Amino acid sequence: MFSRDQLKRAASLTEEDFVELGKCRRPHNRLGFAYQVAFVRLFDRFPQQQPFELFEKLVCLSAAQLGLDAELIELYRKRQPTISEHQQTIAGVSSRSCKPEPSKFLSRWGYSYPPYLTVTSAS
Repeated sequence: MFSRDQLKRAASLTEEDFVELGKCRRPHNRLGFAYQVAFVRLFDRFPQQQPFELFEKLVCLSAAQLGLDAELIELYRKRQPTISEHQQTIAGVSSRSCKPEPSKFLSRWGYSYPPYLTVTSAS
């Protein structure tokens, strides 16, 4: 489906990504955030939330860059509110407003506006 180079390119984290990842307190949240960024770069959409869609090779590449165990994604996938919050951050949607803004994460990949995304807030 995808070459190893395509996967590595999508999963490659930038300095800006690491700044955002530094805001995640727990290792499984860092892995989940990095995985979602890579997923959007590769597929032009977010992973499905229920059940949380995993692309194992991308999880492993994301974990390797962070020096984390890929199995931590299992903890992350149980936290739907965190998944939604991360998707809003990646998409550039303010938590106070539903107006999409150009995402700093996606703009360097050629997007001027977030791709068609379904972002649901956790209530």
